[in-house]
Amino acid sequence: MIARTSPRPQEGESYQSLSLVALVRRMADGDRLALEEFHSNRTVFRYPHRPPLLFTEFLDMLRQANAKSDGLSWEVATWAYDHCLDKFLNSPNKELKSPGPDCRLYLLACLHCVEDSLSKEPPADPLEEEVLVAKRLQGFVRRQFYLSCLEAKRRLEHFWSRYCWRLNGERIHLWLPAQLKGRSRGLWLETHVDDPDPQRNGERARIQEIVNKHFMRERLVPLSEADNIIEAWQDPESGEGFCNSLSSAVAEEKAGNIHHQRRAIQAIGSHGLRALVLRIFEDLRSDDFNAAAVAKEFSLSKATLSRFAGTEWHDKGTSIPDLWQNTAQVLAANPVFREVAEETGIWGAVNTTLKRAERA
Repeated sequence: MIARTSPRPQEGESYQSLSLVALVRRMADGDRLALEEFHSNRTVFRYPHRPPLLFTEFLDMLRQANAKSDGLSWEVATWAYDHCLDKFLNSPNKELKSPGPDCRLYLLACLHCVEDSLSKEPPADPLEEEVLVAKRLQGFVRRQFYLSCLEAKRRLEHFWSRYCWRLNGERIHLWLPAQLKGRSRGLWLETHVDDPDPQRNGERARIQEIVNKHFMRERLVPLSEADNIIEAWQDPESGEGFCNSLSSAVAEEKAGNIHHQRRAIQAIGSHGLRALVLRIFEDLRSDDFNAAAVAKEFSLSKATLSRFAGTEWHDKGTSIPDLWQNTAQVLAANPVFREVAEETGIWGAVNTTLKRAERA
């Protein structure tokens, strides 16, 4: 049986000294310190020709490998990466409209899997237990990434659907355009794919590449993206469209690179980070930014929020908060944003921020 609440480390005992299964148990109970220890220090994942990896590093390797060899677009692989990252990092806030996955549920399922393996194959010693738990954990993460890829395909590849091509008693799973239906799918493959061999290494990837090159990979542009493009071209004198578009661009960039954020920020998940950035921009625009209230709502310390989006850093020689460095970079990289910034007279401040960040 799994205890509902795992005890904290005893006096003199640190999280670093906990076994991997004990750490997973505490994470499943919602222990944020255990979560931080796991994601920051436990290099328990293995990948060919790589040193031992942290969770985010291993997940990034899966993203790169699937984008290169599994017929996935980088967009789909990245969506799957973000979604799977949330499964093991995100503790949703009930007040948020899009809380995302609850990492405790996934970690609890992983714990059941691990403890079932330990009961069936009792390890001879603690070292053997660590190895076994790490293997089960890695397998569980791989499975969750695969499921996230399927979900990403379902959400993003609206013009494509999965097809099982049967050849000589073997099966090859491919993605084909939705306009090809029924028997026409198999007929198209028979006509356009030379010498198919399910036993050949890399055959599925080769055939998928033939399909991809023949049919331009279409995708639906999310309405939110279309809105942002339109807003960016609104009259800069009003400032309204510019602020909406910039905040969305920065929020998406931060959420998409959550693995580069500080550990406390990573802990709120990509959905939470996106909501945090949008909330900060909205409050500042309405001149109603209350750092203490925002920190409490997103389960952050005041110090963490100050390092992320503090507002009193201009004249004190302090380091530039992460969010404002990133905002300046987004402004500089986007021609539309830069043009608006120049026309409204704020480009000088943006440029100063960039130069100051480079010197830091």
